[in-house]
Amino acid sequence: MSVISSSHCSDASEEELESNKSHSLSIHKSKKKKASNPTFQHLQHYMNTNFQPDFHGDGSYPSPIPQYIPQAKSDKHITSNDAAQNVSKQYVYEGISNEANYETLQALYEIRRGEVNRLEKELSEIKMQAEAEIDNLRKKLLISESEGQRTVMEYQRQCENLKKNNEHLENQNLALKHNVETKDAMNSKLTKEVDTIRINMKTLEEQLSNLSRNNGSRQYDTNVDCIINDLKKKHSQEVINLQNQYKSLIEQIHFKDRHCTLLTNELKKLQQEHHRIISENNDLINNLKIELNVAQNNKLSNSNNYDHILNLNSQLIECSKQNQQLNNTLQRLTIENEKLHTNLNDSHISNNLQDVNDGSNLEEDYQKSLELLQKQRDDVKNLTEMLSVKNRSIAELEKKEITYQHCIRKIQLELEKYSRDKSQIGDHSSHCETLRNALELQLEDTMCKLIRTEEMSTVSKHMIENDKLQNNNSIEEYMHYHQSSLENLSKQKDEEIEKLNNRMEEYIKEIDELKQLYVKVCSEKENSLNEKEKLEKRYDELSSQFETLDKQYGTVVKEKEELAIELIGIKKEMSVNQDSIQKQSLIKEIEDLKNELTLHKRQKEMIANLKIDLIQSKERVLSLEQRLQLECDTKVATYIDQLEKLKKEYEEKVNELKEAKDIISKLTTTDSLTSSKVIDDEKTLKSKLLDYENSLSNIERKHKLAMNEMSFKYKNELDELEMIYNKKFNEEKVACGKLIEELKSKHKIEMETLNTVAKQNADDYAKQEIMQIVALHKQQFEKAKEIVTLKNNHIKELEIKLENAKTEISNKTRQYEQLKEMHTNSTNINMLKQQIEEERSKFAQIMTNWSQEMRQMKDKLSTTVSELEKLQAKYTKVKHAALGYKHANQKQHLVYNELLVNCVRFLDELKNKTDELLTHRENEIQQALDDFENDCKQRRLAFSNVNKLSSFNTS
Repeated sequence: MSVISSSHCSDASEEELESNKSHSLSIHKSKKKKASNPTFQHLQHYMNTNFQPDFHGDGSYPSPIPQYIPQAKSDKHITSNDAAQNVSKQYVYEGISNEANYETLQALYEIRRGEVNRLEKELSEIKMQAEAEIDNLRKKLLISESEGQRTVMEYQRQCENLKKNNEHLENQNLALKHNVETKDAMNSKLTKEVDTIRINMKTLEEQLSNLSRNNGSRQYDTNVDCIINDLKKKHSQEVINLQNQYKSLIEQIHFKDRHCTLLTNELKKLQQEHHRIISENNDLINNLKIELNVAQNNKLSNSNNYDHILNLNSQLIECSKQNQQLNNTLQRLTIENEKLHTNLNDSHISNNLQDVNDGSNLEEDYQKSLELLQKQRDDVKNLTEMLSVKNRSIAELEKKEITYQHCIRKIQLELEKYSRDKSQIGDHSSHCETLRNALELQLEDTMCKLIRTEEMSTVSKHMIENDKLQNNNSIEEYMHYHQSSLENLSKQKDEEIEKLNNRMEEYIKEIDELKQLYVKVCSEKENSLNEKEKLEKRYDELSSQFETLDKQYGTVVKEKEELAIELIGIKKEMSVNQDSIQKQSLIKEIEDLKNELTLHKRQKEMIANLKIDLIQSKERVLSLEQRLQLECDTKVATYIDQLEKLKKEYEEKVNELKEAKDIISKLTTTDSLTSSKVIDDEKTLKSKLLDYENSLSNIERKHKLAMNEMSFKYKNELDELEMIYNKKFNEEKVACGKLIEELKSKHKIEMETLNTVAKQNADDYAKQEIMQIVALHKQQFEKAKEIVTLKNNHIKELEIKLENAKTEISNKTRQYEQLKEMHTNSTNINMLKQQIEEERSKFAQIMTNWSQEMRQMKDKLSTTVSELEKLQAKYTKVKHAALGYKHANQKQHLVYNELLVNCVRFLDELKNKTDELLTHRENEIQQALDDFENDCKQRRLAFSNVNKLSSFNTS
């Protein structure tokens, strides 16, 4: 910088010399100028002070060279241009020569040189200050960059943490879904296990019923109760475990929801902080730019050298470029971290030193940052929507769990029902239970209706008491509304009478249906007796077949004995060379005999199984008879209760009619009802009508549910029976086929005779059993169809009644509207009196009709009582017949047991005899073989001796 400044100074001195020449030419012009010019006055004052004439002591003229007196520590610095101008003017004034100018130039050069040194020091100081300011600005930029990077890193870390948390939550949701699927699978398994448990319960109850008939019920009841209690405990423990798992899952889901809310709040806070940091960085950049501009202005004002200004401008341009690069890096970091647009570098290339372009770029950056924030908010909204969807899925899972809990409760209830109804499980148990449920529902409906009638009677009594208190108010208003009240009362009584008539008709129909059911029960009993007779015939046939098999067995034994004798003779006739062949044949024959004995044993086992099946069929017949008797007893008791209730209702209705007559007489005498009372009556009537409609709708729903349950139970039972039948049939077929093939392969000659007999017996037995099972299934299906048709008819009747009730309600509403119109239009009291008299006459006719209908009801009740007595007499006869059948069955059981004991003894004796014969024959065969071996040995010894003698003779 010093070299540059010295060159500049030399150039300036040459220019000053040229300016002196120009001044010498223009002396005269400058003298003519006025003193008003401030520069001229300043030069004149300077010349007067510094270049005054100083005479020497000898009186000589002073030298023309000016004496330079430096101003020590002057406040004002003398510039080089001012000094040059002053000196040049003095030289012009005094006529200085060229030699004197050389010395003055040297002095001026030294002055210029000192001033240059001073300026260089000032420049160095300014440079130091500028460098210090630049260093400070760079430090600030570095600090801002580090803070920006730190914030960006923190934001990246937080974003990564949030991503990890989201992934963790998604994994947990997947795990929860997997757990739910496993729970569904577990529930399906549990349902299957419950089905298997039901089947096992049924089998156990059947076994219990069989054991109870064989005088072993007490011991097995306790065992079965223990088993059922253990099963209940296991089931309850499983349910508790499932509930605990469900609670733990719900707690985990709630914890995850809370964690998600906390993470969303943290995200919002981080976004706010990020936005704040960006705004702070933008403010910092703006402040730095302002400071740079201020520094530039200060430097421009302080420095007058153009070269120095150009250098400073170049340095400032470099600083601005570095600032632009730093801004670009900040923007890139923000864009990379937020995963958005990457084409922002081109917009910052055209940034100049002007403040307007910088402001526009900053506004664009601010808008882009706002767009980024909006996108982040959209992402947050999407996350919230995802959370809402997950919450919905959780709610659906909770609903599913509630349904599963309901299913579990239903299963528990069904298990309790099965445990309670142990003694009532059989072939026709479901049918009887459905009938009982239907009867119980009908009884509940009747009880509800009776309770409602009682409530209506109490309400009417309260109304009568209130009417008695209000009889002394407003006789004139009563005359306006008396007609409507009487009509309403008459209509109510008509409706109640019609309802009672309908109820009586329904009860009569139900009694007819019960009669039909009783007839069906009797027919079923007759069918069971016929089946019993068929089973007895079948038992006789099997006993005859057993005798024939015993005879065949005796013939086979005799043939075996003959064959054994023939074998002994054949063995004796056999030669020595065929010893091994004879042994093998004998062993094969022994094995064949043993196989034949095993076949006979299998046939005996088949016969024993057939006997067990006969015993079970007889026990089933007895259980059916007991159940039918119990059902008859319960039905008769319910009918008696219903008749007693009908009698009570009849007496209550008679009392109500009497009270109604008294009320009507009082009303006609007093004529003191108010308008408010009429309005209350109307409201009560409307409320009663609504109650009746609700009750009818509830009855319809209950009936539909009952019908659906009945149909579903029948379908399930039919399917189960068909499955059991097919399984048994296929198993029996397979077993018979295997037996036949084994018997054919082992012994063809003997099996031809046995196969004919066995096939005929098995086919006949299977055909008969199949026919019986098919007939039972058909009967059950027909009964189910009949019940369904009856229930459908009953539903149709109820629908018709509902339609009639709706029509009556519509008519009553119309009548009510007509009555309102009559109230508005009625003004004549005489017309009202005439109408009242006509209504009295009508009411008298209605009362006569009521009395006639009540007599008819009494006659019907008497007929029903007589029919009950007849039914009781029939029931006693049936009881006696059932007892006779019981005694006969007991006798048959005793005879059958004796026969079984004899058969078992005979079979044991046969087994013992056959075992003795076999052991005896085997011993004889072994002795014969031993003898044969001894003979062979002796012959060989003799033959060897003969050979030795012959060899000796030859030698």
